[in-house]
Amino acid sequence: MLSTGRVEKNAAAILHAMAEVEMISQAQLMPLVHLKRTSIFNVMEQMHRAKLVRPCGNFSAGKGRGTILWKLSEDAGAFVVAYFGNQHNYYRVYDFHGDLLHGVDRPYSQAIGEAIAELQHVIRQFSNAQEPRCFTLRGVVVSLAATVDSIKGEIVSSHNWRLKHYPLGAELSKLWKDSQPLILVENNARLSAWGEKCTGLSRENQHFVLLVIHGASGSDRNRATMGLGTGIVLDGKLFAGAGGGAGELDQLFTQWLETHYPNGNRPRTLAEMTDRQIREFVADLGENFSHIINYLAPEKLVVQFDEEPPSPAFVKRLRETLQANLLPGTDRNFSVEMSTRGVDLLLDGGLHRLRQLYFAPSEHLVRQIQEAFDRR
Repeated sequence: MLSTGRVEKNAAAILHAMAEVEMISQAQLMPLVHLKRTSIFNVMEQMHRAKLVRPCGNFSAGKGRGTILWKLSEDAGAFVVAYFGNQHNYYRVYDFHGDLLHGVDRPYSQAIGEAIAELQHVIRQFSNAQEPRCFTLRGVVVSLAATVDSIKGEIVSSHNWRLKHYPLGAELSKLWKDSQPLILVENNARLSAWGEKCTGLSRENQHFVLLVIHGASGSDRNRATMGLGTGIVLDGKLFAGAGGGAGELDQLFTQWLETHYPNGNRPRTLAEMTDRQIREFVADLGENFSHIINYLAPEKLVVQFDEEPPSPAFVKRLRETLQANLLPGTDRNFSVEMSTRGVDLLLDGGLHRLRQLYFAPSEHLVRQIQEAFDRR
């Protein structure tokens, strides 16, 4: 019989493996979690009684009894993905298995406190609509355009929100007194890059850079200019860096905008720029970006438009400029592609990043499993 504590750790390993697939048999779990079949059976029985997993069908390869397939129980918990954008706030609620339960878009918030309060209201409203004791929030990720230290959960700086060294993660944690969910704060471009890797056109690519062009609000002076953001995926992983904020390169690539709009009246969208301005902007952007491409040697650059209409002409000119500035030989293998997924790419990235961190075997996951076992 497994000792107390060991069961929860083994359950955490099993949940981690099951989170990566639609369904799986106990026999298939054996090489993934390095446990004997009897140990897996005993742990799965406890997880089933705690309503963390459920059987979802039989698979038969021939004569004899079929093999029972298992999946994560959808009502074992929920994940919330929130994006505080320049034009709208986006909220999505997903079940434990990762399927969408609820989505709502609201006009953008002018202050971070308003956005936090609205997030709390959306979660409370959804929770109240569920059956009593049937809603357990497992994790929340909040994304926004800012230089973010995702390790500390801190907004290092944000022109849009007029913030410096703001402890957003700590402020979010105050919303829950008991059984606090996993809280993640991330930059919008980085989550878009992870969405591109998990559900976009780059699922088979291990090395790529994502450039985000995000539009601006037409009514808020502090958000009246379009911005740039970048996310980097290397070796199939979201590149984080020491502070979890690697990829914050936009300040390096906006010098042309600052030079040509010294009074700060930068365009809100690409549509407000003339063809000549776009050509000059793209030439400067492509020349600067080529240094990153030459150094990192990714397979491709993906251009995403966030709250901004897609512009094939912009991508075409950027592709031409980059090709002209790449090292000899690099231009033959490197491609520039356009994503048309918009904000959906970011929301997908938020869900996959949140579930990836939640289901990674950790003390937090073990504690949540223990709480589920205790509620049986």
